[in-house]
Amino acid sequence: MKMIKMRQIYLYLTALIFIFGSCYLGWYYYKNSVNETKFLVVENGKFDLEKFSYVLNINNQSNSQMDLTVAEIPLSETNNFKKIYFYYDKDYPILGSSVSSVLGVYDHLLAEYQQKNISVEIQQVDANQLSEIMNDKNSVLIMATGILPETVYSPDKNLISPWLADGGTLFWVGDGFGYYYGVAGTEIKNQESPYKIGWSGQERLLGHNYLDGPNVGSVSESQGDVPSSLATTFGIKSRYTQTGVLVSSLAENGGLDLGYHYSFKNDSRTSLAEIKIGNGDIIIFGSPLLNREMDVAWDISQITSSGVLQSDVLKINFRKIIIASDDKEKIDRQINIDNNTKVRLMIFSSDFAKRYFLLKDFARD
Repeated sequence: MKMIKMRQIYLYLTALIFIFGSCYLGWYYYKNSVNETKFLVVENGKFDLEKFSYVLNINNQSNSQMDLTVAEIPLSETNNFKKIYFYYDKDYPILGSSVSSVLGVYDHLLAEYQQKNISVEIQQVDANQLSEIMNDKNSVLIMATGILPETVYSPDKNLISPWLADGGTLFWVGDGFGYYYGVAGTEIKNQESPYKIGWSGQERLLGHNYLDGPNVGSVSESQGDVPSSLATTFGIKSRYTQTGVLVSSLAENGGLDLGYHYSFKNDSRTSLAEIKIGNGDIIIFGSPLLNREMDVAWDISQITSSGVLQSDVLKINFRKIIIASDDKEKIDRQINIDNNTKVRLMIFSSDFAKRYFLLKDFARD
Protein backbone atom coordinates (compact mmCIF):
# COMPACT_ATOMS: atom_id res chain seq x y z
CA MET A 1 0.00 0.00 0.00
CA LYS A 2 2.82 2.36 0.94
CA MET A 3 4.54 1.67 -2.40
CA ILE A 4 1.33 2.48 -4.26
CA LYS A 5 1.01 5.83 -2.45
CA MET A 6 4.63 6.68 -3.17
CA ARG A 7 4.10 5.85 -6.83
CA GLN A 8 1.00 8.07 -6.94
CA ILE A 9 2.94 10.94 -5.36
CA TYR A 10 5.76 10.41 -7.85
CA LEU A 11 3.36 10.49 -10.79
CA TYR A 12 1.66 13.58 -9.40
CA LEU A 13 4.98 15.41 -8.99
CA THR A 14 6.06 14.33 -12.47
CA ALA A 15 2.83 15.71 -13.93
CA LEU A 16 3.32 19.02 -12.10
CA ILE A 17 6.89 19.30 -13.34
CA PHE A 18 5.71 18.60 -16.90
CA ILE A 19 2.92 21.19 -16.69
CA PHE A 20 5.13 23.90 -15.21
CA GLY A 21 7.89 23.04 -17.64
CA SER A 22 5.51 23.31 -20.59
CA CYS A 23 4.23 26.63 -19.30
CA TYR A 24 7.77 27.94 -18.93
CA LEU A 25 8.75 26.81 -22.41
CA GLY A 26 5.59 28.35 -23.84
CA TRP A 27 6.33 31.62 -22.03
CA TYR A 28 9.96 31.52 -23.17
CA TYR A 29 9.09 30.98 -26.83
CA TYR A 30 6.33 33.58 -26.64
CA LYS A 31 8.74 36.16 -25.23
CA ASN A 32 11.28 35.32 -27.93
CA SER A 33 8.82 34.87 -30.77
CA VAL A 34 9.07 37.07 -33.87
CA ASN A 35 5.36 37.71 -33.37
CA GLU A 36 6.09 39.76 -30.26
CA THR A 37 4.59 43.24 -30.65
CA LYS A 38 7.94 45.05 -30.37
CA PHE A 39 9.41 43.14 -33.30
CA LEU A 40 7.75 45.34 -35.92
CA VAL A 41 5.53 48.38 -35.47
CA VAL A 42 3.83 50.40 -38.20
CA GLU A 43 3.90 54.12 -37.36
CA ASN A 44 2.94 57.55 -38.70
CA GLY A 45 0.48 56.50 -41.39
CA LYS A 46 -0.41 59.67 -43.32
CA PHE A 47 -2.51 60.48 -46.38
CA ASP A 48 -1.36 63.35 -48.58
CA LEU A 49 -3.50 63.98 -51.67
CA GLU A 50 -2.64 61.00 -53.91
CA LYS A 51 0.05 59.49 -51.69
CA PHE A 52 0.27 57.48 -48.47
CA SER A 53 3.35 57.31 -46.27
CA TYR A 54 4.29 55.31 -43.18
CA VAL A 55 7.26 54.03 -41.17
CA LEU A 56 8.24 50.46 -40.30
CA ASN A 57 9.94 50.45 -36.90
CA ILE A 58 11.90 47.18 -36.64
CA ASN A 59 13.44 45.80 -33.47
CA ASN A 60 14.46 42.18 -34.00
CA GLN A 61 15.68 40.84 -30.66
CA SER A 62 15.70 37.21 -31.78
CA ASN A 63 18.71 35.21 -32.87
CA SER A 64 17.36 34.39 -36.31
CA GLN A 65 17.00 36.17 -39.63
CA MET A 66 13.49 36.90 -40.91
CA ASP A 67 12.48 37.28 -44.57
CA LEU A 68 9.28 39.30 -44.85
CA THR A 69 6.95 40.43 -47.62
CA VAL A 70 5.35 43.84 -47.25
CA ALA A 71 2.21 44.25 -49.39
CA GLU A 72 0.65 47.72 -49.71
CA ILE A 73 -2.95 47.38 -50.87
CA PRO A 74 -5.14 50.39 -51.76
CA LEU A 75 -8.74 49.24 -51.25
CA SER A 76 -11.63 50.30 -53.46
CA GLU A 77 -14.14 48.67 -51.10
CA THR A 78 -14.15 48.01 -47.37
CA ASN A 79 -15.93 44.66 -47.35
CA ASN A 80 -14.21 42.05 -45.13
CA PHE A 81 -15.08 38.38 -44.97
CA LYS A 82 -16.58 37.86 -41.51
CA LYS A 83 -18.21 34.49 -42.12
CA ILE A 84 -17.11 31.66 -44.37
CA TYR A 85 -19.04 28.49 -45.18
CA PHE A 86 -17.20 25.22 -45.75
CA TYR A 87 -18.98 22.47 -47.67
CA TYR A 88 -18.76 18.80 -46.77
CA ASP A 89 -21.43 16.11 -46.90
CA LYS A 90 -20.60 12.50 -46.08
CA ASP A 91 -23.42 11.24 -48.32
CA TYR A 92 -22.07 12.87 -51.49
CA PRO A 93 -19.10 11.82 -53.63
CA ILE A 94 -15.60 13.34 -53.53
CA LEU A 95 -13.35 13.63 -56.59
CA GLY A 96 -9.57 13.86 -56.55
CA SER A 97 -9.20 13.76 -52.79
CA SER A 98 -10.31 12.04 -49.60
CA VAL A 99 -12.49 12.82 -46.60
CA SER A 100 -9.43 13.39 -44.41
CA SER A 101 -7.90 15.89 -46.85
CA VAL A 102 -11.14 17.80 -47.35
CA LEU A 103 -11.69 18.13 -43.62
CA GLY A 104 -7.98 18.86 -43.27
CA VAL A 105 -8.50 22.09 -45.23
CA TYR A 106 -11.15 23.09 -42.69
CA ASP A 107 -8.84 22.33 -39.75
CA HIS A 108 -5.90 24.19 -41.28
CA LEU A 109 -8.09 27.18 -42.09
CA LEU A 110 -9.11 27.46 -38.45
CA ALA A 111 -5.43 27.35 -37.48
CA GLU A 112 -4.42 29.91 -40.13
CA TYR A 113 -6.95 32.53 -39.02
CA GLN A 114 -6.08 31.96 -35.38
CA GLN A 115 -2.36 32.27 -36.11
CA LYS A 116 -2.98 35.48 -38.05
CA ASN A 117 -5.27 36.85 -35.33
CA ILE A 118 -8.12 37.38 -37.80
CA SER A 119 -11.65 37.10 -36.52
CA VAL A 120 -13.51 34.92 -39.03
CA GLU A 121 -16.25 32.39 -38.37
CA ILE A 122 -16.08 29.21 -40.46
CA GLN A 123 -19.24 27.09 -40.51
CA GLN A 124 -19.47 23.61 -41.99
CA VAL A 125 -22.54 23.04 -44.17
CA ASP A 126 -23.99 20.02 -45.98
CA ALA A 127 -25.58 19.70 -49.42
CA ASN A 128 -29.08 20.60 -48.24
CA GLN A 129 -27.86 23.79 -46.56
CA LEU A 130 -26.19 25.10 -49.72
CA SER A 131 -29.41 26.40 -51.22
CA GLU A 132 -30.02 28.46 -48.07
CA ILE A 133 -26.51 29.92 -48.22
CA MET A 134 -27.06 30.94 -51.82
CA ASN A 135 -29.92 33.17 -50.76
CA ASP A 136 -27.22 35.35 -49.16
CA LYS A 137 -25.46 37.37 -51.84
CA ASN A 138 -22.56 38.21 -49.51
CA SER A 139 -21.78 34.62 -48.49
CA VAL A 140 -18.36 33.04 -49.02
CA LEU A 141 -18.23 29.32 -49.77
CA ILE A 142 -15.28 26.91 -49.91
CA MET A 143 -15.75 23.67 -51.85
CA ALA A 144 -12.81 21.25 -51.81
CA THR A 145 -14.69 18.03 -52.59
CA GLY A 146 -14.18 18.47 -56.33
CA ILE A 147 -17.82 18.05 -57.31
CA LEU A 148 -21.00 20.13 -57.08
CA PRO A 149 -23.93 18.31 -55.42
CA GLU A 150 -27.29 17.97 -57.15
CA THR A 151 -28.91 20.26 -54.54
CA VAL A 152 -27.36 23.25 -56.37
CA TYR A 153 -26.31 21.90 -59.77
CA SER A 154 -27.61 19.26 -62.18
CA PRO A 155 -28.86 19.12 -65.79
CA ASP A 156 -32.09 20.75 -64.59
CA LYS A 157 -30.75 23.01 -61.83
CA ASN A 158 -28.27 25.87 -61.49
CA LEU A 159 -28.24 27.86 -58.27
CA ILE A 160 -24.53 28.71 -58.65
CA SER A 161 -24.68 31.32 -61.42
CA PRO A 162 -27.42 33.53 -59.91
CA TRP A 163 -25.67 33.44 -56.53
CA LEU A 164 -22.32 34.45 -58.02
CA ALA A 165 -23.92 37.18 -60.11
CA ASP A 166 -25.55 38.62 -56.98
CA GLY A 167 -22.20 38.88 -55.17
CA GLY A 168 -21.32 35.43 -53.79
CA THR A 169 -17.71 34.28 -53.52
CA LEU A 170 -16.71 30.67 -54.26
CA PHE A 171 -13.35 28.99 -53.67
CA TRP A 172 -13.24 25.87 -55.85
CA VAL A 173 -10.68 23.08 -55.37
CA GLY A 174 -11.29 20.20 -57.75
CA ASP A 175 -11.34 18.87 -61.27
CA GLY A 176 -13.15 20.63 -64.13
CA PHE A 177 -15.70 22.98 -62.59
CA GLY A 178 -19.22 21.85 -63.58
CA TYR A 179 -17.97 18.79 -65.49
CA TYR A 180 -19.85 16.41 -63.16
CA TYR A 181 -22.58 16.74 -60.59
CA GLY A 182 -22.89 14.61 -57.47
CA VAL A 183 -25.82 12.48 -56.35
CA ALA A 184 -26.16 11.22 -52.77
CA GLY A 185 -25.02 7.64 -52.30
CA THR A 186 -23.23 7.37 -55.67
CA GLU A 187 -19.66 7.47 -57.01
CA ILE A 188 -18.04 8.94 -60.11
CA LYS A 189 -16.06 5.99 -61.44
CA ASN A 190 -15.13 6.93 -65.00
CA GLN A 191 -15.49 9.48 -67.81
CA GLU A 192 -18.71 7.86 -69.01
CA SER A 193 -20.47 8.39 -65.70
CA PRO A 194 -24.22 9.08 -65.96
CA TYR A 195 -23.50 12.19 -63.84
CA LYS A 196 -21.23 13.71 -66.48
CA ILE A 197 -22.32 17.01 -68.04
CA GLY A 198 -19.02 17.89 -69.72
CA TRP A 199 -17.47 21.26 -70.56
CA SER A 200 -20.85 22.66 -71.54
CA GLY A 201 -21.60 22.72 -67.82
CA GLN A 202 -18.84 25.24 -67.21
CA GLU A 203 -20.08 27.46 -70.02
CA ARG A 204 -23.53 27.30 -68.48
CA LEU A 205 -22.23 28.14 -65.00
CA LEU A 206 -19.64 30.81 -65.84
CA GLY A 207 -20.65 31.99 -69.30
CA HIS A 208 -17.31 30.86 -70.75
CA ASN A 209 -15.12 27.75 -70.89
CA TYR A 210 -11.93 28.56 -68.97
CA LEU A 211 -10.48 25.06 -68.59
CA ASP A 212 -10.88 23.02 -71.78
CA GLY A 213 -7.49 22.99 -73.49
CA PRO A 214 -4.02 21.40 -73.47
CA ASN A 215 -2.90 19.74 -70.26
CA VAL A 216 -0.45 17.19 -68.90
CA GLY A 217 -1.21 13.59 -68.01
CA SER A 218 -0.93 13.82 -64.24
CA VAL A 219 -1.17 16.39 -61.48
CA SER A 220 2.38 15.73 -60.28
CA GLU A 221 3.81 16.68 -63.69
CA SER A 222 1.90 19.96 -63.88
CA GLN A 223 3.74 22.11 -61.33
CA GLY A 224 4.06 25.69 -62.51
CA ASP A 225 7.44 27.38 -62.24
CA VAL A 226 6.75 31.01 -63.18
CA PRO A 227 4.81 33.02 -60.58
CA SER A 228 2.48 35.85 -61.49
CA SER A 229 3.15 39.18 -59.77
CA LEU A 230 0.19 38.58 -57.42
CA ALA A 231 1.44 35.08 -56.52
CA THR A 232 4.72 36.66 -55.43
CA THR A 233 2.97 39.51 -53.63
CA PHE A 234 0.82 37.24 -51.47
CA GLY A 235 3.15 34.26 -51.06
CA ILE A 236 0.87 31.82 -52.89
CA LYS A 237 1.90 28.18 -52.35
CA SER A 238 -0.37 26.21 -54.73
CA ARG A 239 1.57 25.42 -57.91
CA TYR A 240 -0.23 22.54 -59.64
CA THR A 241 -1.99 23.48 -62.88
CA GLN A 242 -3.43 20.33 -64.49
CA THR A 243 -7.01 21.63 -64.37
CA GLY A 244 -6.10 25.29 -63.94
CA VAL A 245 -7.62 28.22 -65.80
CA LEU A 246 -6.08 28.96 -69.20
CA VAL A 247 -4.18 32.23 -68.98
CA SER A 248 -5.44 33.43 -72.37
CA SER A 249 -9.09 32.99 -71.32
CA LEU A 250 -8.39 34.73 -68.01
CA ALA A 251 -6.85 37.74 -69.75
CA GLU A 252 -9.70 37.98 -72.27
CA ASN A 253 -12.28 38.12 -69.50
CA GLY A 254 -10.51 40.42 -67.04
CA GLY A 255 -9.74 37.94 -64.26
CA LEU A 256 -6.87 37.92 -61.78
CA ASP A 257 -3.89 35.64 -62.22
CA LEU A 258 -2.93 34.66 -58.66
CA GLY A 259 -0.88 31.57 -59.40
CA TYR A 260 2.09 29.89 -61.03
CA HIS A 261 2.22 29.09 -64.75
CA TYR A 262 2.80 25.85 -66.61
CA SER A 263 3.45 26.76 -70.25
CA PHE A 264 2.35 24.86 -73.34
CA LYS A 265 3.25 25.70 -76.92
CA ASN A 266 0.24 27.94 -77.51
CA ASP A 267 -1.01 28.76 -74.00
CA SER A 268 -0.40 28.46 -70.28
CA ARG A 269 -2.39 27.33 -67.27
CA THR A 270 -2.30 29.02 -63.88
CA SER A 271 -2.44 27.30 -60.52
CA LEU A 272 -4.81 29.89 -59.04
CA ALA A 273 -7.21 32.28 -60.75
CA GLU A 274 -10.02 34.67 -59.86
CA ILE A 275 -12.88 35.20 -62.30
CA LYS A 276 -15.46 37.92 -61.87
CA ILE A 277 -19.04 36.70 -62.43
CA GLY A 278 -21.45 39.63 -62.21
CA ASN A 279 -20.94 41.10 -58.74
CA GLY A 280 -19.32 37.93 -57.41
CA ASP A 281 -16.08 35.97 -57.70
CA ILE A 282 -15.00 32.40 -58.24
CA ILE A 283 -11.44 31.47 -57.28
CA ILE A 284 -10.30 28.29 -59.04
CA PHE A 285 -7.36 26.19 -57.88
CA GLY A 286 -5.41 24.46 -60.63
CA SER A 287 -5.80 20.86 -59.53
CA PRO A 288 -7.84 18.52 -57.34
CA LEU A 289 -7.06 18.79 -53.64
CA LEU A 290 -5.25 15.46 -53.27
CA ASN A 291 -3.42 15.93 -49.93
CA ARG A 292 -2.37 19.58 -50.24
CA GLU A 293 -4.67 20.89 -47.53
CA MET A 294 -2.02 23.03 -45.78
CA ASP A 295 -1.10 24.97 -48.94
CA VAL A 296 -4.74 25.43 -49.95
CA ALA A 297 -5.69 26.72 -46.49
CA TRP A 298 -2.76 29.16 -46.53
CA ASP A 299 -3.74 30.51 -49.96
CA ILE A 300 -7.40 30.97 -49.05
CA SER A 301 -6.48 32.80 -45.84
CA GLN A 302 -4.04 35.04 -47.74
CA ILE A 303 -6.65 35.99 -50.33
CA THR A 304 -9.46 36.63 -47.87
CA SER A 305 -7.36 38.59 -45.38
CA SER A 306 -5.47 40.71 -47.92
CA GLY A 307 -8.56 42.28 -49.47
CA VAL A 308 -7.14 41.68 -52.97
CA LEU A 309 -10.63 40.93 -54.32
CA GLN A 310 -11.77 44.38 -53.16
CA SER A 311 -8.59 46.23 -54.15
CA ASP A 312 -7.34 48.37 -56.99
CA VAL A 313 -5.03 45.62 -58.18
CA LEU A 314 -2.89 47.78 -60.46
CA LYS A 315 -1.95 49.97 -57.48
CA ILE A 316 -0.80 47.12 -55.23
CA ASN A 317 2.87 47.39 -54.23
CA PHE A 318 5.05 44.84 -52.55
CA ARG A 319 8.64 44.55 -51.41
CA LYS A 320 10.78 41.92 -49.77
CA ILE A 321 12.80 42.84 -46.70
CA ILE A 322 15.41 40.79 -44.90
CA ILE A 323 15.68 41.46 -41.18
CA ALA A 324 18.94 40.20 -39.69
CA SER A 325 19.21 38.94 -36.13
CA ASP A 326 19.49 41.80 -33.61
CA ASP A 327 18.47 44.24 -36.37
CA LYS A 328 17.08 47.62 -35.33
CA GLU A 329 16.07 50.19 -37.92
CA LYS A 330 13.33 52.39 -39.34
CA ILE A 331 12.13 52.10 -42.94
CA ASP A 332 10.27 55.02 -44.52
CA ARG A 333 7.74 54.22 -47.26
CA GLN A 334 5.57 56.28 -49.59
CA ILE A 335 3.17 54.88 -52.21
CA ASN A 336 0.83 56.33 -54.83
CA ILE A 337 -2.85 55.65 -54.12
CA ASP A 338 -4.69 58.26 -56.26
CA ASN A 339 -8.07 58.90 -54.66
CA ASN A 340 -8.36 55.70 -52.60
CA THR A 341 -9.59 56.31 -49.07
CA LYS A 342 -8.20 53.17 -47.43
CA VAL A 343 -4.88 51.33 -47.45
CA ARG A 344 -4.21 47.89 -46.01
CA LEU A 345 -0.70 46.82 -45.04
CA MET A 346 -0.10 43.08 -44.98
CA ILE A 347 3.29 42.00 -43.63
CA PHE A 348 4.08 38.31 -43.44
CA SER A 349 6.57 35.50 -43.64
CA SER A 350 5.51 32.60 -45.85
CA ASP A 351 7.99 30.28 -44.12
CA PHE A 352 5.92 27.88 -42.00
CA ALA A 353 8.90 27.43 -39.68
CA LYS A 354 9.19 31.18 -38.94
CA ARG A 355 5.68 32.51 -38.78
CA TYR A 356 4.90 36.21 -38.76
CA PHE A 357 1.78 38.06 -39.84
CA LEU A 358 0.59 41.63 -39.37
CA LEU A 359 -2.48 43.29 -40.86
CA LYS A 360 -3.11 47.01 -40.40
CA ASP A 361 -5.66 49.31 -42.07
CA PHE A 362 -5.43 53.06 -42.55
CA ALA A 363 -8.41 55.22 -43.59
CA ARG A 364 -8.38 58.77 -44.85
CA ASP A 365 -10.11 61.20 -42.47
